Amino acid sequence: TWATAGGDLPAGLTLSASGEISGTPTAAGTNGFTVRVSSDGQTTTKALSIVVNDELLISTATLANGVANLEYKDSLQATGADGSYSWSLSSGNLPGGITLSSAGVISGTPTASGTSNFTVQVSSAGQTASKALSIAVSEGLTVTTASLATGTVGTAYSQSLAAQSGDGNYTWSLPSGSLPSGMSMSSAGVISGTPTASGTSNFTVQV
Repeated sequence: TWATAGGDLPAGLTLSASGEISGTPTAAGTNGFTVRVSSDGQTTTKALSIVVNDELLISTATLANGVANLEYKDSLQATGADGSYSWSLSSGNLPGGITLSSAGVISGTPTASGTSNFTVQVSSAGQTASKALSIAVSEGLTVTTASLATGTVGTAYSQSLAAQSGDGNYTWSLPSGSLPSGMSMSSAGVISGTPTASGTSNFTVQV
């Protein structure tokens, strides 16, 4: 016949006379207690303890979006259990080129644009939790202008550069080379002016 002889079981748990500790713990923490067993006129006691962990929860609400052909990295976060977490993908698929490590790191270089929906799962101290997440991959920022019109000495010139993807707000610059004499490029990507000399000018534009 079993009973407690000191200390307290975790809140929500009870000890039956047959020696079964059961119930649903309601709070995290470590509880020390002493159990006593009686049989055939003999009695003995022993000090024991039960550690109750917090409920395992995935705290990550959203993941960063990615860009095709650019390196991606984000980390999953969890709370509760014993603090050691093992992550896996329980359903769906990550974007092509991206993987999930058991430490919860999502990384790689996405190979195509689109939105990928998937469910991640974390395990810790006998508990598991899962959550549906998604990653949206946009097309990489590119300059779509293939060539520029030919200019004429002494004649006003104006042409706008074009790009795609990003958020639609583009800032242009000239990292190398030089425009023809008499011409300049604005941060809005407009090349304009009146060329003062003939010749071919080579340069690189950046957006």
